[in-house]
Amino acid sequence: MSTGAHVLAIEALGTFAKDLRLFANDAGGTMLRVEEDVRRTLNQLQQHVADCTRNREAVADDVESARHALTECEESDDLSCASERAEHRRAQVELQEAEEQLAEARRWFDRVQQIAQEYELEARRFALLLTEHTPKSCAFLQRRMEELERYAEGFASPGATFAPMGVTSEPSGGWAGATGSLAQQAQLAADRIRRIGQLQPERWAALGLDERMATLREVEAINAEAQGRTVVPLQSAPMPASVYGGYSERNHAITINSAHVQSNDVREVLDTILHEGRHAYQHYAIQHPGTHPDPAEVERWRDNFDNYLLPELYGQQVYESQPVEADARRYASEVISQCRKNPHAP
Repeated sequence: MSTGAHVLAIEALGTFAKDLRLFANDAGGTMLRVEEDVRRTLNQLQQHVADCTRNREAVADDVESARHALTECEESDDLSCASERAEHRRAQVELQEAEEQLAEARRWFDRVQQIAQEYELEARRFALLLTEHTPKSCAFLQRRMEELERYAEGFASPGATFAPMGVTSEPSGGWAGATGSLAQQAQLAADRIRRIGQLQPERWAALGLDERMATLREVEAINAEAQGRTVVPLQSAPMPASVYGGYSERNHAITINSAHVQSNDVREVLDTILHEGRHAYQHYAIQHPGTHPDPAEVERWRDNFDNYLLPELYGQQVYESQPVEADARRYASEVISQCRKNPHAP
């Protein structure tokens, strides 16, 4: 491949990043205008409902006045009361029309309000995509441009050789035998976790919340040591039912759903702690180069965290298949699998 081809690739990435920023700005402006139009439409419909309500009340007063006039006429010596009856019927017809107009106005307001709420939900998701993921995507493209520039510079140097971008050379035996591989870490963790008697289902079921949290903190300490990282605080808190737990890079802490901790399914609880502990390791490896034996994988983790795919935006399947989530699930599954080789393991 010629240096010119590399230059074209760099220019293409730069153009794409520029267009992506322009799209985000244009889309953001369009969303603001749409929100203003929706808000104005709802205000107009609400005003129309108010006008129809006042009209209905006024017509109802007319009906009452006509009815009163007719009653007075019928109680007098004038037995015809034709004009009063006609006026009363006219007022009743107008009242029926006013009530129909009010009902129609309310139906339209309710329908448009429902559509507006549905739009607002989707708009919030899209706004999250624009505000959170666009800058991360642009940063990702910038790093790739810098890599290509370095690659192009090296390509022009006589005798220079390179691996494809994102791939690093490795010993002929591969990373599987390197110290600190996923399998080795999982084995180290499992060897000690399987000895924790409180993780046996019958003993776990008898533990209170504080005892369970103490047991899980012991698991985290063992897991951190096996991974060669710092132990992080573990806390419980109310969370949505669909969320078992999470690791916060900002707080350097694992939070587990308090309802999940109270579950007697100790395997699922253990899986959550191991899964989130793996995320703690991924961040630690990014921040401490050389911790993880595969630098290319660390770079993929970095890119993934910079462009994290939320399930509510991209769907569960895409969310679970991204590198950091697939790795965390694989690690937790491996530890539990090793633990289960012991008949008394959870």
